[in-house]
Amino acid sequence: MGLYANRLQVPIKELSADWIPEEGELFQDSSDNLYMGDNVTASNALTPINGWGGGSSGGSAGLQYVFNTATDPATGAQPGCFCLNNATVGSATKMYVSKLGNDSESWEGFLELVTSGVVTVYWMNLSAQAVTVFAITGMVETLNYFEFDVTYEGGQLPTGNCYLGFSPVALTNVGSAFSSLPNPSAVRYPRINADNTVTALTAAQLASDLVPATVAIRTGSALAFDVPAVYNTATAPSSGTVTLDLTGAVAGVEVVAYFNHGTVPSWPSGITAVGQWNNAALNIVRFIFIDASNISASINSANVPVEKWTTVSKAANTTRTGTTSLVADPDLKVPIVASGNYWMKFVIMAATTAAGDLKYRITGPAGGGGFIKPLHTIATGTAPADTARSAYDASDIVFAATGTGLITMEITCRINNSTNAGDVSIEWAQNTSDAGNTTFFSGSYVEYFRIS
Repeated sequence: MGLYANRLQVPIKELSADWIPEEGELFQDSSDNLYMGDNVTASNALTPINGWGGGSSGGSAGLQYVFNTATDPATGAQPGCFCLNNATVGSATKMYVSKLGNDSESWEGFLELVTSGVVTVYWMNLSAQAVTVFAITGMVETLNYFEFDVTYEGGQLPTGNCYLGFSPVALTNVGSAFSSLPNPSAVRYPRINADNTVTALTAAQLASDLVPATVAIRTGSALAFDVPAVYNTATAPSSGTVTLDLTGAVAGVEVVAYFNHGTVPSWPSGITAVGQWNNAALNIVRFIFIDASNISASINSANVPVEKWTTVSKAANTTRTGTTSLVADPDLKVPIVASGNYWMKFVIMAATTAAGDLKYRITGPAGGGGFIKPLHTIATGTAPADTARSAYDASDIVFAATGTGLITMEITCRINNSTNAGDVSIEWAQNTSDAGNTTFFSGSYVEYFRIS
């Protein structure tokens, strides 16, 4: 059926060779186009009232009229014309449409049916995207024209020859915005804005919309997942009750939060946390939001074992001359945390002079200690005994060279730290001040891993 057939609730005949409609009588063709009779004959062009098909003033986009710039209907709604009650298109509240189209075709029977919906003005003398859209909220019929109550939806002031396309279904603001969106002539992605306008985005603009350019910096313990964010800092963690604000939460958003609760927090429903919590110390928790029932939380704290070997090696020689002051090697040291437990091994190749010799100590944070077992060799001279120790060195371990003393050391340590963080180091110097060089060679290294 044609567009208004059901609304009329009357039988609609189909045009045939043996039936010619009278003027004002509705009928349809085999393609379901709706028409109104105009004393047609079998050879005459038909006049469609749904804006599609043949007819002299019914075009492919609607009814053919000329826009008149006058704002009063007496002048602007002359036969074949339509006008608005305001010269500013966005301020128009009335549209006046003559009962006669541009070719003197009568559209009275059709326009009597249009009491609400949408009218789209297509400009015949411009490109296809030149349209103006009004919502229709009411209609009054006068002797020579129809007065439509309209609300501006989009587009510019019409000009010249136009098609008027009437639809009985009112467009929303978004629908109107889509109908007047210019042809992009390239791949674009529509975005519906908060004010119900529509913007055609490039791929880069779409990516920028979907992925924030920066990470939000926030404080507190009420976590939101609307954008990627970092809560608090390492120097100012939060110990507040952890809560969730899932307003506008987006699947896949990642949030990092710094906490220092005295015990593991009571995580809100939906959070699954893994990892070891460091009581009353810094904890870094990485959350990933999937949905309200699936939020993963990965805890990274000072209590989490490293559980793999880390190697630190010397990239260049370190040489000391004319000094007996013990100083930590600049490269061979291991940073340890309070109450941490470690395995570590120093593997060193060195050299000294017969006059200078070499001494060293293994040192670490106060209060800690453990098990230290060395293995010493020297090419010419006397190496110290390979005696195990149960604490950091309080006295010097000395290599006595009798020539150019090439030295190797392999020192295995099992360190149990106390409450003080710091470095486990090898401190070394000449045993006797000498102008010759005492050197720790490049390639020497220390490897370690954290047990707990």
